[in-house]
Amino acid sequence: LNCKVQRNKLDNVSWNGIEVQGGSDAVLQRNTLTNIRGNGIQLSGTNRAALTNNNVSGIRLSGIVANDAKTVSIADNLVSNVGQDAISAARNEALEVLRNFVGYADKVGTEGAAGNIGRNGINVSRSNNAIVEDNNVVNAVSNGLQISGSDNVQVISNLITNSGARGLYASGGNNGLITLVGNTFADFIIGE
Repeated sequence: LNCKVQRNKLDNVSWNGIEVQGGSDAVLQRNTLTNIRGNGIQLSGTNRAALTNNNVSGIRLSGIVANDAKTVSIADNLVSNVGQDAISAARNEALEVLRNFVGYADKVGTEGAAGNIGRNGINVSRSNNAIVEDNNVVNAVSNGLQISGSDNVQVISNLITNSGARGLYASGGNNGLITLVGNTFADFIIGE
């Protein structure tokens, strides 16, 4: 089963804005989601998935959620004003989180309101072989980037500022190798 969800505008949805479960290939791109009472985009159990160039704002729960995929790329999205994590990825075999603007009003760097990300900017959990690169994260209430239970995670050239707790938090004792290269963390501490 292949699934393409492209160029849609969803507003005032009573649960998840877009939800895809299973399938071999999923492409979710250039969608605009506002005032969603569940998660903005919820993806689970796909073989390959690409979530690109979506604009997600005014979400009660998390902005973009991708779980249990073999290969998933979350790239070039704008996510702001969410109640929980802006981007959450769990139990993925290969994960890319690239060039996203989290907590910003636009992709040219206009900051959104303080605390407009209710929990973590990017949350990577139990996902090995992950690349988190060239993301801009601002104004998360908790951590700019949280990594837990993951191995072989590369964190490269991200700009993470003004988080309420930490810029990077590698939580728990069950993380493997996490490589940091060329990141900028400002206005908080770096967690352990």
